[in-house]
Amino acid sequence: MNNQVELKDRLLQAMTMREKKSVDLARDLKIPKSAISQYLSGKRTIKDSKRLYEIAKYLDVSEAWLMGFDVPMERPQMQKNNDILADIIVRLRTDSDFFSVVVDLDSLDKEKFQSMKQMLTAFMK
Repeated sequence: MNNQVELKDRLLQAMTMREKKSVDLARDLKIPKSAISQYLSGKRTIKDSKRLYEIAKYLDVSEAWLMGFDVPMERPQMQKNNDILADIIVRLRTDSDFFSVVVDLDSLDKEKFQSMKQMLTAFMK
């Protein structure tokens, strides 16, 4: 990989740091155990960008770092924010109740919105 650390080494390092095993990745991300085994042995790289994203997000590391590039390991806050937005968009598309609540929130005036925000903040504690 031309002056890059190999995927297998980065994947193992991230899994060790996050105390995850290959069975955890297989179960939680629904990735075949054989694929993970091949990634860890260096026989195969992650060519599917969606799978790379899912693994990096799961292990809370940067995709570029996982691929072996000389970049910080940490998943940048902006990237984490984008992950949250992507998850919300998927939920908006697939959960009609969630969509309905978001539409209702969007229709509130500023005062009612602030009241709702305070209630949610208290509820989440």
